Amino acid sequence: NWLVINEPGEIFAQLQSRTDASGIALYYAECRERVLSGQLIANKIKDGKVIEDTAILDQQEWYLPQIERSDFWLGSKNTLAYVASLENLITLEWPIIAMIRNPLDTLASWRNTFSHLAEANVSSFPVAHPNFIAWSTQQREALLEIDCQPEAALRRVLLWRLLARTLLDQQNKIHVWRYEDLVANQTAYLEKFNNLMAF
Repeated sequence: NWLVINEPGEIFAQLQSRTDASGIALYYAECRERVLSGQLIANKIKDGKVIEDTAILDQQEWYLPQIERSDFWLGSKNTLAYVASLENLITLEWPIIAMIRNPLDTLASWRNTFSHLAEANVSSFPVAHPNFIAWSTQQREALLEIDCQPEAALRRVLLWRLLARTLLDQQNKIHVWRYEDLVANQTAYLEKFNNLMAF
C-alpha cells in the first residue's frame, strides 16, 4: 500500500505556475484519484517496479499500481525541484525526508551521470534555475556564483554545498538522514520511516 512516483514530470508546470506548494498538493490529489478510479498513471518503472537509478535506465511507463487500500501512502522524489521548493513544501505539513550523502561520493556520481549534473549548468535546470521564484535571494546569489564558474568540477562542488545548506537550514522542519546510515542499518530506518508516516 505504498506508491512512490520517481521524478514526476507533471510537477514542473505546477511549480513554475504557482508561487506556493498548492500545485504539488493538486498533483498528489489528482494522482491519488486516478489510482483509486482505476486509471493509468505515469511512473519511471521497469517490470512494474520503480527504477532505483535513472542514470542507468530512465524510462517512463503508464501502468496501474496494485493498491489494496484507499488510504494508501503516496510519495514522490524529484531532488532538484523539491529542494528548490522546500520552503513552500514545508507549508503542506507533510513528512519530508531528505537524504544527504558524503560529498565525495555524490560528486563522483554526478561526474558520470546526467549532463545537467555533470556540467552543473544551473541556468539550464528545468525548475531549480536561478530565476525560479521559490529560491531566496541568498540562494539565487549562490546559483549565480555557480553559473559563472568556468570549471565544471567547481560548479558541482558549489551546487552540492548549496543543496546541503538548503536542507540543513530547514532541518528543524524536515527529517534529514545520512545516506550512509540508511545503507548500514536499513531495518532501523524502515522502522523510523513507518513511524513518521503514522502521523
